[in-house]
Amino acid sequence: MIVDRDVEISQLTGMLTECVSGTGTLAVIRGSTATGKTELLHLLCERAAGQGFQVLTAIGSAMEQWFPYALLEQLFPDVAAVAEQESGPAAELPHRPGAESVPPRVLRHVHRTATELAAQAPLLLAIDDMQYADTASLQCLLYLIRRFRTERIALVVTESPRSTADHALLGELQYQPRARRIQLGTLGRDGVVRLVAGELGEEAAERLADEFLDVSGGNPLLLRALVHDTAYRRNLSSGRARLVIADGFQQAALACVHRSGPDYVRVARGLAVLDGHAPPGLLGNLVEVGPQATAHAVEALEEAGLLDGGGRFRHPALCGAVLGDIPAEALTALRGRAARLLHEQGAPQTAVAAQLLECGPLGEDWEASLLRAAAEQFLTDDRSTLAAHCLHLASRCSGDEAEALAFKAAAAHITWRLDPKAAVPQLKALAASAQDGLLPPTMRLQLLRALLWNGLEDEAVKVSEGLPESAPEPQFTSHLLATRLRLASTYPGALSRMHGALGPAEPERCLPTSETVSAQLNAACAVYYALTGGDPDDIVARAEHVLQYVRLGRNSLEVPLSALHALIYIDRLNLADSWCDQLLAQSAKQFAPAWDALLLSTKAMVSLRRGSLPAAREQAGDALSRIPTQGWGIGLALPLATLIETHTATGEYEAAAELLSRPLPEAAFRTRFGLHYQYARGRYHLAIEQPQAALTCFLACGEQLQKWQLDSPGLVPWRSAAAEAWLRLDKPDRAVRLLTEQLDQAEPRQPRAVGAALRILAATRPPAQRQALLGRALEMFQAGSDRYGMAWTLADLGQAQQQLGKGNEARHVVRRAWRLAQECGAQQLLRTLQPALPPGLPAPRADERAMRAETLTDAERRVAALAAQGYTNREVAAKLFITVSTVEQHLTKVYRKFHIKHRHQLPANLAFDDADIA
Repeated sequence: MIVDRDVEISQLTGMLTECVSGTGTLAVIRGSTATGKTELLHLLCERAAGQGFQVLTAIGSAMEQWFPYALLEQLFPDVAAVAEQESGPAAELPHRPGAESVPPRVLRHVHRTATELAAQAPLLLAIDDMQYADTASLQCLLYLIRRFRTERIALVVTESPRSTADHALLGELQYQPRARRIQLGTLGRDGVVRLVAGELGEEAAERLADEFLDVSGGNPLLLRALVHDTAYRRNLSSGRARLVIADGFQQAALACVHRSGPDYVRVARGLAVLDGHAPPGLLGNLVEVGPQATAHAVEALEEAGLLDGGGRFRHPALCGAVLGDIPAEALTALRGRAARLLHEQGAPQTAVAAQLLECGPLGEDWEASLLRAAAEQFLTDDRSTLAAHCLHLASRCSGDEAEALAFKAAAAHITWRLDPKAAVPQLKALAASAQDGLLPPTMRLQLLRALLWNGLEDEAVKVSEGLPESAPEPQFTSHLLATRLRLASTYPGALSRMHGALGPAEPERCLPTSETVSAQLNAACAVYYALTGGDPDDIVARAEHVLQYVRLGRNSLEVPLSALHALIYIDRLNLADSWCDQLLAQSAKQFAPAWDALLLSTKAMVSLRRGSLPAAREQAGDALSRIPTQGWGIGLALPLATLIETHTATGEYEAAAELLSRPLPEAAFRTRFGLHYQYARGRYHLAIEQPQAALTCFLACGEQLQKWQLDSPGLVPWRSAAAEAWLRLDKPDRAVRLLTEQLDQAEPRQPRAVGAALRILAATRPPAQRQALLGRALEMFQAGSDRYGMAWTLADLGQAQQQLGKGNEARHVVRRAWRLAQECGAQQLLRTLQPALPPGLPAPRADERAMRAETLTDAERRVAALAAQGYTNREVAAKLFITVSTVEQHLTKVYRKFHIKHRHQLPANLAFDDADIA
């Protein structure tokens, strides 16, 4: 089916009408490869035959271009014989353009034959691919054209632009005064819709037209191949049509390229290899085609819709088809030649590297340094996979063993973020080289940490042996101290096995301020101080200093992750959550599954501590799905711990038990991540009424923490958890002792730990004394942004008030606990609260305070809603872009309207549209 050619068909049909009336006519149909010239010519021939025309056809051929009369004898078979009689055998030797003129007798014979045929019936001479016409045939046709003005003869030829025929003769032919010149281009959107609708229907055509146009460039041959591939796939699946690029499209692409001749094929192959990186003059040199022919070929490919106008194929499938058509050895040689030419002409290093990655080392001195620079640029451009490949290849190109190992180490570091499991063999190989002293000290420290993360503790200990106390490398001292702090806070089990520069000596405590040290050292300090009783303000300053300036891509996730964990351990959960979202947004721009997994795991830990249980479950599950279990190393303990604790809190005990049955690397239990896991296991045992097993887990946590000198309730509040188990075992004295220790240790730095201790301590007191303790606990949980802790505390407070005969107050508190538990997804708590609710009130109805909430202004509601969620006055001010003083004024008015005195008494169901924060 011919589409979008109505004007052209009308012109050609009019030409036939003129011919019948006795006027000789000429038409030249021009257009790039596969734009429909031949199809249009065939249609004209069919119509002419239907009108009684005699139709004679001929096709030009590149192989026959240099043989005289090769084209013309397809129209008039006896012309060669006449030529032989005049000047000997016409085909004895090939004739080149510009050969001697055609004998007059031959010219007159052609004219006489045509006019005799036209006298019998109108005559249509249809010639396809005129650009391949031989010179003798062109001379004869020109002779005929000048003399058939009053004959019933129509000559229609098709021609591709920038032909290799005799340009003078061909130009004279197509620019005859009465010639119709018809230029065919690619199809527009309307033409695409009509063509696609014929096969796929109007709905699919309209829906997919833009996609078909983008991929095919409107080239009819490519478009039909796409439609065929798409229709075939739809017939197989019986589903809704969607664009499919398959073998048919690729074969059509090759047909477009090969139809234009060998020079065009070479140029197309060069374009595919360079893929848009073609400085002036380089393309022709690469494929050994002259400048003019190269320019003609590029223009023709653009006109055919194969190129995007910038020297690149408009779709990867087109480029892939051309590359796949090149024999393997020839392609390797072509890429090697491209790499050298690009380097000589000063092309971007990434462009040269792209060729080297495909063809392998060339044996040139410049390759290793270029690949290293290209890797840096690829990292900057968030193309980590290419960066890793460049460094691997650089290690093969380098003649220096130490430099080659450095390249391998850097490649392994990048590989880990892409596929942690694949990095393990590389790390093991590097560990062997490091023990031989072939890696620089700073790189040994980085390798050591990577080995520990992957559970290769023995290898890490060996790498640590012989590390110097100082080295000439820049910032080595800073790296050494940061590593010692990181081991002390995260891998204390491994640290206890090390000697020398990384021995288990007390880490230095008098460090410069956060603004004067490296990001790595600041992050290491932040997490270490968070676990050893450091000043919270200093910890926040160090963590934020890191998070403000670190950029994923060039930097390791190890640094920002430590800063995030530091904020979590001092209960700056809202701050940690905000930074986590920013880092996830950065990570989303890159292909780094390991980074995504670790950041999601960290965000899940924040969500759990804030009491957002469904979010924590989803985020931790998503984290585990991003990389295989084998790729997590000791870090697997963290998402597992979060999921176990979340399932326990939501009453999904079977799911928690299944997670506990999964194997965990043994080395994980000698890290702080293992303590998270141990604590979560204890919470599970406590929930299923196994207090003795739970107590064993919690006391094991405490023993390890004290041994490692990391005894911070911000890491895991093992004392309050163990106290809860002691109460279940009817040992209140032991519980009180642990709770008192936790209060002394946590207040005021860790409000969540204080709240947990006060809540359990209240259970050891008579009902009359519980209210004050639970009120303080509620304030602490709210200060720590822990809605789950608030819900449990409110439930306990309601129970205490019921025991004291304060039924109305108790019902209000229980309703509030119910709402919070619903928001948290805490099904276990909801089941506990159910008996305490008044009959018929599973979902609490609006009460007096709910009605009072209607009297709040919009500004008061915004402030109160954020305050009820646990945000501090300063955080509320920052979110709403107002002053702290304004926040305090609004809260004072809100308290007055609700007849309350503290923020923890604010209704939990206050809400407002997030879009109001602007």
